[in-house]
Amino acid sequence: PASRWGVLARWVGAQQRRMGALVEHRRVRLRREGVVADGANLQTWENRWMELILHAQHHGTANIPHSTHSPSPLSIWLNHQKWRFRRRCLGLERSEKLRSLRVTFRKNEMW
Repeated sequence: PASRWGVLARWVGAQQRRMGALVEHRRVRLRREGVVADGANLQTWENRWMELILHAQHHGTANIPHSTHSPSPLSIWLNHQKWRFRRRCLGLERSEKLRSLRVTFRKNEMW
């Protein structure tokens, strides 16, 4: 029935939006089936990643204090990445990228 296709289309759309966050073997399986990443999600992550690199170069650290009064978009993004890491849904590639900049994922973690 047509309703099944609607459910499938929504599911595929959700997978495309999450493609950059999926673990590698799931991403490979979806690509094998012809599902390609929605560029918007991947583009946003890469843009923030590059912004974080510049921040680390300028300030000597990638760990950004999160101000509760007026958090910057970059600190909001970084805190979200840490949250995803703690829940084991960030993905190995992204985790390694952030670790390469010595991002601390837990409050008592030190480099």
